[in-house]
Amino acid sequence: IFKMVKREYAPAQEALLAALETASMKPFAGQISEMGKMVKAVSSVPEKISTVLNGMIGQTITLQVDGRPLEIRLQAITEELVRGRVARETGEQTVNFRVSNIPVEDQLKILGKPATTEQRLVTCILLIRAGRYAEASAYAADCGALSDTLQELLATLAPPS
Repeated sequence: IFKMVKREYAPAQEALLAALETASMKPFAGQISEMGKMVKAVSSVPEKISTVLNGMIGQTITLQVDGRPLEIRLQAITEELVRGRVARETGEQTVNFRVSNIPVEDQLKILGKPATTEQRLVTCILLIRAGRYAEASAYAADCGALSDTLQELLATLAPPS
């Protein structure tokens, strides 16, 4: 879980693969495999956001930049690079940024309400990254094989008052 929160996906996948190769873990192969799918779901957040934004080409979205809202008219999405236009006093200006640089709050808005276990996990991890532990707790119980671990983590991050 910590590796996913820190965006260290390869080490998380490697740990799961190593666990699958351990004889004592064979009875848990199904759960470990499910965890691997969850890690993959979280690691593909930039791709998912790119896909959503690609469907919004020509539309204007509002993102938080330096603590202020900035309206950006989307022009193109290439893999993880976003190109858009912003209105300035001197006219429109082209801006380029990486999907991974979009603030967590805006990533959550772009992804929308989660409907599947994997989407709830992604939302939970993004909320943890944003420090919104109480909201993350609401999703943690519905994150499949990682639910218990997420709930334990959240209990240490935001102990009950």
